Amino acid sequence: IRGLEFGARVMPQTKSSREALLAERAELHEEIDRLKTEKADLELMMEMSTEHSDHLEEELLEKVESTLRESETRFRLITETIPLPILISRIPGSDILYANHAASSVLGLSIEALLASKAVEFYHSDDRRSLSKTLMEQGYVSNYELKGRKGDGSPFWVALFIQPLTFNDESCLLTVWYDLTDQKQAEEEIRRLSEALKQREKEKEGKYLTFTLDNEEYGISILKIREIIGIMPVTSVPRTPDFIKGVINLRGRVIPVTDLRLRFGLNCSDYTDRTCIIVAEIAHQTKEGVT
Repeated sequence: IRGLEFGARVMPQTKSSREALLAERAELHEEIDRLKTEKADLELMMEMSTEHSDHLEEELLEKVESTLRESETRFRLITETIPLPILISRIPGSDILYANHAASSVLGLSIEALLASKAVEFYHSDDRRSLSKTLMEQGYVSNYELKGRKGDGSPFWVALFIQPLTFNDESCLLTVWYDLTDQKQAEEEIRRLSEALKQREKEKEGKYLTFTLDNEEYGISILKIREIIGIMPVTSVPRTPDFIKGVINLRGRVIPVTDLRLRFGLNCSDYTDRTCIIVAEIAHQTKEGVT
């Protein structure tokens, strides 16, 4: 009897436990289903987000590429329009990455040949060191004159303007070449003529132009003489000393004429075909006619 009573009391407890387990199991299944739903929603959101990100990335890349193409087009248009040689070279190494047609024309090489060259090949080693030092100190180079070398090795004078820049995502140097050859040749010709003039003046030092007045011989340094002309009409000027005969118009320049006979108190003499006017430069940089 005790055993039956015990069994009768155990049975209700076991049934209740099963119901509790079933209820808990059902709750777990509901929680799993809810988590599966949330997971599916998250996966969908991630997929949509990824697709949106990919689309945005594609749009951004397309815009960047379009901007770069436009920038490159503008850059090439500007550099090809400028009639000055332009080179872009890599840092370090000095490999030429870009050259315009003006550079090809001045340096005497095709653009393909320039792109296979180094910028430093077109000037001497001493200038390379000086340019590097200036770049390090100033960060740029402006109007640096040097004697460059063309593609065939022939020398020419040039002024360099160098500025660092980023080209195709690389650190580079933008170099503009200004050809000074004609200017230097002109300066050299001026220097040569100046030296020749100084030499001629030295040769004339101590030489005089002599002339006779009233049987007396006088002389003027040749370096003071500008020209000798024949007698010509003289326009008198009121209220001037007697020895000032007037002025003449010599190729648009008004030059006073002095009669040295009267200036030196000598006897007067008529003007003849042998009378001439000596145009001389005096101390205060004016011209005076002498008869």
